Amino acid sequence: MSKKLMIYVLLFAFGTQLFAAIKLKAIYPQSFQDRIMVENGIMVVLQEIDPYSATMKVYDSTDPANLDLLSTMDIPYRSGYAPRLRNSMLYIGLPHTGQLHCYSLLDPANPILSYTYAYYMYDLRDMAFSGGYLLVSTQNGGLRVIDISDEENPTEIGSYVDGNQLDRVWAFENIAVVLSYDADAQSAELKVLDITLPAYPNFTGSIALPGYDQYDSIYLSFYRDGSDVYMYMSYSINNYATRIFSFDTVNIPVQMGSLSDGHRATAYHGDQSISVSTMKLTVNDMLDPLQPVQMASFSNIGNWQDHEIAIDYPYAYSLGMVAHCFDISDLSSFDLYTDSVDAGNASSNLRGRDDILYCSDAIIPLNQDGSFSDPLVCPGLAGKAILAINDQLIYAHGLSTPNYGGSLWSMDDPLNPQLLSSFNTTEAKAFLIDNYLLIEENSSANQTLIYDVSIPTAPILVSSLVGRFSAAILQGNALWLAHHTGLQIYDFQDPVNPEFISTTSWTKPLRYLPQMTYHNGYLYVGGFFEELRIYDMNDHHNPVYAGTAILPFGYDAVNATPVISSDGELLVSTGIANHLVLYSLADPAAPEYISHLELPFSMRIGHYYAHRVYIMHDILLYAMPLPSQTSTLDSIQNPIPVISCGPNPFTGHTTIRVNLSDSKAQYKPELAVYNLRGQMIKSLSLNPQAGSLQEVLWDGRDDQGMLCATGIYLLRLSERGVSLALGKVILIK
Repeated sequence: MSKKLMIYVLLFAFGTQLFAAIKLKAIYPQSFQDRIMVENGIMVVLQEIDPYSATMKVYDSTDPANLDLLSTMDIPYRSGYAPRLRNSMLYIGLPHTGQLHCYSLLDPANPILSYTYAYYMYDLRDMAFSGGYLLVSTQNGGLRVIDISDEENPTEIGSYVDGNQLDRVWAFENIAVVLSYDADAQSAELKVLDITLPAYPNFTGSIALPGYDQYDSIYLSFYRDGSDVYMYMSYSINNYATRIFSFDTVNIPVQMGSLSDGHRATAYHGDQSISVSTMKLTVNDMLDPLQPVQMASFSNIGNWQDHEIAIDYPYAYSLGMVAHCFDISDLSSFDLYTDSVDAGNASSNLRGRDDILYCSDAIIPLNQDGSFSDPLVCPGLAGKAILAINDQLIYAHGLSTPNYGGSLWSMDDPLNPQLLSSFNTTEAKAFLIDNYLLIEENSSANQTLIYDVSIPTAPILVSSLVGRFSAAILQGNALWLAHHTGLQIYDFQDPVNPEFISTTSWTKPLRYLPQMTYHNGYLYVGGFFEELRIYDMNDHHNPVYAGTAILPFGYDAVNATPVISSDGELLVSTGIANHLVLYSLADPAAPEYISHLELPFSMRIGHYYAHRVYIMHDILLYAMPLPSQTSTLDSIQNPIPVISCGPNPFTGHTTIRVNLSDSKAQYKPELAVYNLRGQMIKSLSLNPQAGSLQEVLWDGRDDQGMLCATGIYLLRLSERGVSLALGKVILIK
């Protein structure tokens, strides 16, 4: 059965989809990747110097977007043995010297080494805290319990030994959990300990970890719900599916359920959890600990592997390959006005030609205003990725057998492409430029093939170039190829024997493979951290660096081909902050920032038409207005109309109260209930003549009369498609 693609049109008209977004506050540089810890407005960054030392930098993080460096200090450090920050004390394990160092940050401008604990810490593996006790897991010495209530005189008071190496330790109140690894059997299990008496850890139960590899990442977190404590555990098996445990009165673990959408690193604030799953960060409502409900998210493909989460409310820090800071105090809702159609199965490859979009299984004509018409199907293109397109041809590549391989299609009838020829290739990228098709082979050959497709029914392989390229532009007789090392230029006057002219090396580090576009004598190249680079190409064979366009967020990077709008403005998408950024090209060598849109999901620009930019995210295709000073996705705030309801949470029915005190007689309000996927499930009636204060009963059923599932629902008050107020209600069956 094929997957279904819902195409949502993000125009300021038609129906509505609601999203809840997490506000991105800051992105931190690669030098912060080694280790970040935060607590009470103080951030500690450890930047590795060599395997045995690091520079400790202490910042005032009251404003995470403008860190104030308070102090620096070079300290002994062993990478891979997680340090811990607690109560303004930084604990650093040094297994190579057998010591545990503790630094006082009570005066963050003048950190000092408070004490050195040197009781045979050579095999230290991990650390955790419980009350005034430090728990240290070791390779050969079991679990060691150290009383640190007197910071000047730490005392080891107890231990637990099971004969295996204890690679990890976690603790919550009077519960400790250790990861016990049997090196001979190459098997592992979690062992639960009652530490009500810290000097005498008492084993209460174990949890098997089938298929666990010693080098797997494993994630544990604890959440208290009244008198109950829940533990959430995931590792690589079943794609990090999360198992949920509770504990009886003597702390014996009992599995209570599981979550298929595995939460990896997780932290808690109040009745919310902040979690990292495969490709996104989510804020979840913990009303039902066995079924956390997603309230808001920020997705960013490829940036969440092996992350950790730290909370210094109102900020949450996602720490890993890219370090982000989010403001979680306001999970702002914003409206994306939508229309939708079913376009069948789709891949992430989106290409466009004027007023037509092409993706796997679907051809979508665009109306004059940029909105979508009903999708069409070209059976021959089903299951193929659209890799390249021009005015005459489409080049597609089969995603799986028996359709694997490349093919050329005629665009004589753009709504019904016809197969012209096929290729037995294993390409990853392809470019159609004039009468030539460049195919980058996805093999060890490390070459790009050049075909003459002037007779598309009989393509001719005319030459090849050494290397693989992420972008290609032919201007006159000059062929410009973007390589990860620099811009390569060939004289293409004789395509059978392209003549290499030069390479212009990039002088800035790349975050993504370089993508480029050409406009009025200038080449705009993205992929670099923090900026877009501009080259004067008036001499086609001699690029001259002309300047940069700075991105709104430091350490962000452009992740797709830049677009030139019909007004001659430059539009780019970024891959870390999830921005669409618009620049003026009044001075083409120095683009001037106009504005940007912040999105809660990662995307790449696929096409531009009629002042709309078209992007693909997951299996959703969006058409979005260009950013402008007045075009924003932030919710429209109006302090007069107010939504409230009670009881909330509710089980049978709830009364929704709406204040229309400033509506006047011309008001035609609409009230509706949405699920967290943005789908309207229930329309509720309001009477504009019934007065400023109105009450509406909702029985928890949708428009079809079906009882809705337990969870969080959004209430939206609007007039003629414009949001006036948003509310939240929780249904419990």
